[in-house]
Amino acid sequence: MRAVMSSPTSEFFRGARTLLRSIAYLFRNASLIPWMLAPAVLTITVISVAVGVTAMFGPRLLVMLVPAPADPSWMLWWRLGLGLLTGLLIVLAVAAGWVFGNMASAPLYDVIAGKVEREQFGLTPEKETWAEAFANAAPSIRHSIAGFGLYVAVMVPLFSLNLVPGIGSVLYTVASFVATVFFVSRELMDVPLSRRQLSFREKLGYLKENRAYISGHSAVVAVFLFIPFANLFVTPLAVLGATLIFCDIERSRGSEDL
Repeated sequence: MRAVMSSPTSEFFRGARTLLRSIAYLFRNASLIPWMLAPAVLTITVISVAVGVTAMFGPRLLVMLVPAPADPSWMLWWRLGLGLLTGLLIVLAVAAGWVFGNMASAPLYDVIAGKVEREQFGLTPEKETWAEAFANAAPSIRHSIAGFGLYVAVMVPLFSLNLVPGIGSVLYTVASFVATVFFVSRELMDVPLSRRQLSFREKLGYLKENRAYISGHSAVVAVFLFIPFANLFVTPLAVLGATLIFCDIERSRGSEDL
């Protein structure tokens, strides 16, 4: 049964407020703070390493793959292309760092999601077991790898839009942001959905069914991921927000299947 929702626009803006809701929720449930800090530090470390390595070695690799032209008249275009490709590599490095940081943090996020779900549904708190957390994390890691592969497969062809003068860069910016929002949606909702042992296809179906609400949250998160320092702690808050969204959707369905 589908959740009863209001208009897609209102649902999108409702989702866009979820990050603020997550902050307020964290202040009311301070016991979650230590659980939030650990994945934040881990994800920050992975993103920093990924971006640092890419910035250091990416241009050198590109120069090896695409040597400077012999004709000086092409040098400006070559430098421009090199800069654009380096920018794409850094975008992918941030995305990869975020994905692999999330994968490493998956057991921690599962514990956080479990605590939030029990509080939201008014259930008696249970002792979290690491065995359950790692068991739930296993499919999440596999699906994150698949999701990132899908993201790369979409982003690389989209990058060719930059070769179209003028409008091409605008189209690329819009299309790549839409693709990133979908990618972020899949990653964030993967935590509560993996706790239900859903398949990759079933997770995509869930996203499609509730895309307006989920996309509002993911669009805000996607912006913060590319803001220096702001992205340091946004991921745990975003996962907390995704869990709150999941609880909202399940309550609207009359389901409390933990």
